[in-house]
Amino acid sequence: KKVFTFGGAASHDISAGILDPADPLYRTKRQRLNRQRVFYRVLRQSWWPEELASEEEMAEGLKNLAAHENRVDLILSHCCASSTQAVIGRGFYKPDAETDYLEQIKQSISYDYWLFGHYHDNRRVSEKEFLLYEQFVRVE
Repeated sequence: KKVFTFGGAASHDISAGILDPADPLYRTKRQRLNRQRVFYRVLRQSWWPEELASEEEMAEGLKNLAAHENRVDLILSHCCASSTQAVIGRGFYKPDAETDYLEQIKQSISYDYWLFGHYHDNRRVSEKEFLLYEQFVRVE
């Protein structure tokens, strides 16, 4: 079997932003956000800029797919393509560089199945795409 893997995804639970511990107002901002009970992350503690793939990593992925004539049996990724995300989120999730990259892959290669996580649900999204969170599937 030929398997293409690709990690990374943008955090969706950071509506209040990312706090930097080096900021002199860090403690004050954190206390305020905790009182408001909103979602935020802390730089290099609960959020890292490297959560999304770099341009080099994306280029390497496309190169590897091309080396296999843009045909794989299985794709395993953390995130999914923008069009798939639109189906899952019904407008809640916004496309980003990673989902757009995965959309490019979805539209340009041949694959049998695509398994991904990130959205904390278990469901068959399409005939070929499966969102997995707490579910296990056998791949043969």
